[in-house]
Amino acid sequence: EYARLYGGTLPDYPIQALNWRVLVAGPAPAIDVRGSLTGQPSLAAAQKPSRAIYVPGAGGFVDVPVFERYLIPEGSTLQGPAVIEEAEATTVLWSGDRLTVDRQRNLVIRIDVPGAVPAALPATAPGVEG
Repeated sequence: EYARLYGGTLPDYPIQALNWRVLVAGPAPAIDVRGSLTGQPSLAAAQKPSRAIYVPGAGGFVDVPVFERYLIPEGSTLQGPAVIEEAEATTVLWSGDRLTVDRQRNLVIRIDVPGAVPAALPATAPGVEG
């Protein structure tokens, strides 16, 4: 088959498998994505020592609460400014932002500053109306 596909063979070389493709199937696990509001730690258990961060609207550094993301209970609501830390990312809530943890443990953030432009974008950036 190799000779037909590629027009020849290499008789002095041993056969080598360079790529493998494996398809594995099994029964689907039972996953409950509804979440649960029972047995949750308190919001106080998620709080870490506060830290000073630069808050543009305040014109300087402000001491803000810091929370461990994985310990914030489902259904909790936080008002910015605040910092939420996890292994993969850091989330910053600015003044006026509101964070809610939904039943699937997503961080749902409402930005309450109408017309705000992120500091990293100039007012003339594509897609930014000013």
